[in-house]
Amino acid sequence: MLQSIRNNTQSLFAKILVGLIVVVFALWGVDAIVGSFNGPKPAATVNGQDIDELKVQRAVELRKRELYSRFGESFDPSLIDDGLLRNAALEELINRTILSSDAEDQGLTFSDQALDQMIVSAPSFQVDGKFSEDAYDAAIRSLGYTRSSFRDMARQDMVVGQIRGGLSATSFVTEREAKQVAKLEQQRRDYAFTTIARSALEASVELTDEQIEAYYQENTSKYRTEEQVKVEYIALSVDDYTGKVEIKEEDLKALYNESIEEMEETEERKASHILIAVDDETSEEAAIAKLNDVKARVQNGESFDDLAKEMSDDPGSAQQGGDLGFAGKGTYVEPFENALFAMNVGDLSEPVVTQFGVHLIKLNDVRTQGIPTYDELKPRLEQDLRLAEAKTEFVAAGEELSNSAFSADTLQEVAKELSLQVVTTELFTRDGGADQVTSNPQIINQVFNEEFIQEGRPSDLIELSDEQSLVIRVVDHVVPETLALAEVKDQVVQALTKQVAQQKARDLADELLTHLRAGGELTQFEAQSDLTWSVIEQAGRTDSSANASINNKAFSLGLNEGSKSYDREVLPNGDVVVLRLDAVSNVDDLDEQDLDNAQQMLANQLARAEYQAYQRSLRDRAEIER
Repeated sequence: MLQSIRNNTQSLFAKILVGLIVVVFALWGVDAIVGSFNGPKPAATVNGQDIDELKVQRAVELRKRELYSRFGESFDPSLIDDGLLRNAALEELINRTILSSDAEDQGLTFSDQALDQMIVSAPSFQVDGKFSEDAYDAAIRSLGYTRSSFRDMARQDMVVGQIRGGLSATSFVTEREAKQVAKLEQQRRDYAFTTIARSALEASVELTDEQIEAYYQENTSKYRTEEQVKVEYIALSVDDYTGKVEIKEEDLKALYNESIEEMEETEERKASHILIAVDDETSEEAAIAKLNDVKARVQNGESFDDLAKEMSDDPGSAQQGGDLGFAGKGTYVEPFENALFAMNVGDLSEPVVTQFGVHLIKLNDVRTQGIPTYDELKPRLEQDLRLAEAKTEFVAAGEELSNSAFSADTLQEVAKELSLQVVTTELFTRDGGADQVTSNPQIINQVFNEEFIQEGRPSDLIELSDEQSLVIRVVDHVVPETLALAEVKDQVVQALTKQVAQQKARDLADELLTHLRAGGELTQFEAQSDLTWSVIEQAGRTDSSANASINNKAFSLGLNEGSKSYDREVLPNGDVVVLRLDAVSNVDDLDEQDLDNAQQMLANQLARAEYQAYQRSLRDRAEIER
């Protein structure tokens, strides 16, 4: 009986089935199998509506792709905390679900026709200014969507956007408020500043042994050796198995036959059109009559392309002679599509009425995408099958490595048992080592864990990615030690000198402020006679003629009636700046454009605040289960 079972498990179907089961167990655990009978547990339930884990994982993947797109090759996925990323994605989905439910309660909708038009006119889905079905499919696939799921997501966004748009449309700011903000934005100030440099005071600092000892004792945590570990690990990679996989021709042909069962021949049609918009000035009847006249002119020899450039109201295609490129079924609105797919190449349609206006359609070409041959698909099938079997071997090897490491005290034992190689590193700190493993944040967190260090046993299997995993053990641990004062005295003296010099700079600045506020002049300040004023005239709030911290401080001062204002600002480098505010210039006559800009800016800020408050109120009332 056992031999019979063994013989039956050698079929291609059985191998793939077993491989899938192994991968599922390894990636998601036994709950993935058991859960399929009880129903998968949702990631969250919002007002009775489930958010499944697949949506969360898709949102996480989308965020990762956005990060990769933003940072390019410099993006390091290992620096991402997947837990934090998942929580953020889940919170976003919860908010979307709440808003979507609220929009549904309000009866807000977004029609199929409007959604079609949005997709067709989106620049991301166009090539050379025209909608491209290939570009559309490639773009949504890169985001992890099918056509159906992308349309659902886009429709939800547009419906929720109506709520945001409604709040924005009702937000307003009075002209008086806008004037006040615009005047403050355009305000100019005359001021002067002088700098008491910390570094210039360091030479005058004299430290006693008692001061040095006291500072050292208060800051011993700064003067310690770094904690270090040395580890050994056994790593597995899918690449270790891909080269060992033997692919049989019959397996490839069987996989090809399975693959083409799901494929269908697809027809795409290349069309041009002339659109006459229906509006207050042009009725539907007038548009139809106009296009009947255009059709007659084309039939009499005039160029369809030239007439489209001259007369079409479609800005996306008019300058291309009305050319819409190749597209398959499901791209256009129903009346347009029905007419297009009933035509022969070279035909002109009758005027077709849609919600966008009235169209005259010309069919330019038809192409059929057939089912690829075995030879065309073979390289991809071979790669897929090789990778699938390699991953099956990789996952099985990981299970075996994990089980062996669980019962072993050292990795040398595991390596001998499984004929694997142990890698031993040099000592490295929490900043990480020089290779991919010891610089990985996940590994650093594991090996610098106090409990893990004390156990001294191999770790559980750690998955660095879908294609790389390892077990690891700490073999040496260097505990941080406080360095003796004699070893770090130069560092202590340097740090304490800076601290004392900075305090001296602050004290001098305070003395100078007292002197100036009493009516004294800068030249009369005997405590430091080499100070001079740097004068800034007619500075704006974003002026670059002075340090940003200094300029911001100058705009925070109030002008005393009949006298100048003084204050100080400590800069990040420890220098202390004393400021004198001389004059404030306000704008009396505002430019109309500046006033409009200020009013729009304030209205946008108010709209965002109201929308956020609206979201919070909905969330406070929502029933959320995780």
